[in-house]
Amino acid sequence: MQIAYKSGGNEQRTPDMELVIALQQADINRPVKELYNSYFEMLTAFLRTKGAAQEEAADIFQESILVFIEAARAGKFKGDSSIKSYLFGIAKNLWLEEIRSSERRNRRQQVFQQASPTIESTEARIFNKELQKTWLQLFNSIGSVCKAILMGFYYEKLSMRELLDKVSFASEQALRNKKSKCMKALKEMLSKNPTILQQLKNLDAHES
Repeated sequence: MQIAYKSGGNEQRTPDMELVIALQQADINRPVKELYNSYFEMLTAFLRTKGAAQEEAADIFQESILVFIEAARAGKFKGDSSIKSYLFGIAKNLWLEEIRSSERRNRRQQVFQQASPTIESTEARIFNKELQKTWLQLFNSIGSVCKAILMGFYYEKLSMRELLDKVSFASEQALRNKKSKCMKALKEMLSKNPTILQQLKNLDAHES
């Protein structure tokens, strides 16, 4: 059931454009609720037919809604297509990008395993408990959010879904992106600290 919105003029507007106008107001709770009620089941079911798990489909739906709200508030949605078609297009593109990203990650992992099957990844070496006292000092410089993400993933062995419940991110993909940035920041700091780098090299020699 669609919510009726008050129009500021006498011109006739389609229900879709009435909803878009509502999204341009300060309080958007009602139109956002209508978007969820109208399209959540339909869109997540479509994504599942494309290979998405239920949780992945829900995340993509949420991101699609955010993209649509931004487009509506920026005046980019002109009503040339229906909201349904517009949302489906956004969701399809987001899911294809997720698939491509996953494939790239898998290819990189396969290359790494073939090139150095007996050596641990950089991340695993960094988080070896023998270096715990040294590298923990670095966390104060990269921030509490990065500390929670990296310790949760590497020490507590939490999955991305479990970690998402622990830290506040919109989706698993957003969390993965942040984890990557945290590791990059940590590695940059390590590159400027020859003492820690030497410890890592010594650890490699010991493990081999």
